[in-house]
Amino acid sequence: MHRVEVRLKSHLPDSRGLGLVKDIYDLGITTVSNVRVADIYWLDADLPPDEFNLICHSLLADPVTQEYQASTTTANTEGNRGEDTTQSHIIEVAYNAGVTDPVEDTITKAVQDLGISGVRAVKTGKRYEISGQLGEPELQTICNRLLVNPTIQHVVKEFHFPENPQYHFKLNQIDILSEAGVGEITKQFGFTEDELQAIVGYFRQEGRNPTDIELETLAQTWSEHCVHKTFKGRIKLSDQTIDNLLKSTVMKATKELARPWCLSVFEDNAGVIDFDGHWALCFKVETHNHPSAVEPYGGAATGIGGVIRDPLGTGLGASGGIARIGAYAENLVVPEHVAESEYFGGWGSAPLRYYLVYMFVGIVLGGLFSALLRNRVKPQLERGKSCSRGLRMTLALVGGLLAGFASRLAGGCTSGQALTGSALLLTGSLVFLVCLFAGGYAAALFVRRQWHD
Repeated sequence: MHRVEVRLKSHLPDSRGLGLVKDIYDLGITTVSNVRVADIYWLDADLPPDEFNLICHSLLADPVTQEYQASTTTANTEGNRGEDTTQSHIIEVAYNAGVTDPVEDTITKAVQDLGISGVRAVKTGKRYEISGQLGEPELQTICNRLLVNPTIQHVVKEFHFPENPQYHFKLNQIDILSEAGVGEITKQFGFTEDELQAIVGYFRQEGRNPTDIELETLAQTWSEHCVHKTFKGRIKLSDQTIDNLLKSTVMKATKELARPWCLSVFEDNAGVIDFDGHWALCFKVETHNHPSAVEPYGGAATGIGGVIRDPLGTGLGASGGIARIGAYAENLVVPEHVAESEYFGGWGSAPLRYYLVYMFVGIVLGGLFSALLRNRVKPQLERGKSCSRGLRMTLALVGGLLAGFASRLAGGCTSGQALTGSALLLTGSLVFLVCLFAGGYAAALFVRRQWHD
């Protein structure tokens, strides 16, 4: 096993450390004079010296601003932690087993790009060197408040490469029909008293206890992130009662000011303001919960869903940009149909002159350009051995046309039906899901051989 510590050169200021000194001072602890932060990398590998040095100076450390200290051990133990003194304290923090760390995946791929194949696993961590007179209670406060999130991290005392937790299904029913059970789910899921009474009343009427996934679904659906209970709630402040915090403050002030450059506010997925009389700017603030480190890719997808999807969907829905491109293409062939169309006709003879079109095209081209730079584009056509390229492309075109036509007829959101509707156990959403999958599998019986023999 190899261990690498990467730190800034001693003559350079450590911005991460200086920020921590200020944060520690804000906790009321004034005896800390300096903090230095280093990045730690553990490599589960048996590498020859030349390959190990190549990884260190070409990948992990920037030779201009950083220096590294490398060591090799034969056992999975922590071998270079150092000793605490009354004036110097060393704390090393790493992610818990099973927590996704994108840096690990990036290093693993980068090592492979260097032509080195002997690295079995990578783990990362942080090393904090705190200078100052600190007692154990103060050091514990600094760890708990600033350095370690116990949900995803732990303090390293003896390092070893852990095995990721394995999932084993177990049907778990939560006892809410007894007083002890009610107290437990309040603590675990954070339901309000009114929500808890509604849940308990429902399942008592059903004569059974809920499963954990049923309670998790309700907790997600009624969460702060999904329904903004703080914004919508009634708040009592001394003798004053605020009914709906958002409407009584930000929304109220915006409506009273009624600035002419506020083209669309609190009406749609995002706000739109005038920029220069010809162009407008569209803004979105995504109220995504922090942190997302337990599942960073899912968290990033949710954030992107709000920050990109909602501006794209403002006014006409997410298909607005695509619809205008379609209207432009149709206008080249049958302009009289476009002019007579109730949906397309309002866009005039220049449907592409709209921010959604440029935003849509920019996102697509930006993603493609980024993928090309990182060599992540590999054009290929998935088809069975007995399926010609022409037939495969024809099937794809027909399937796309059918899907587009059906989505236009539906006039609704597929993800909304599947996620929100199903979470609320709405009959229409459940029927939709059954028909969706049944139709997909039924169609697959006829075309699946075109993909695989």
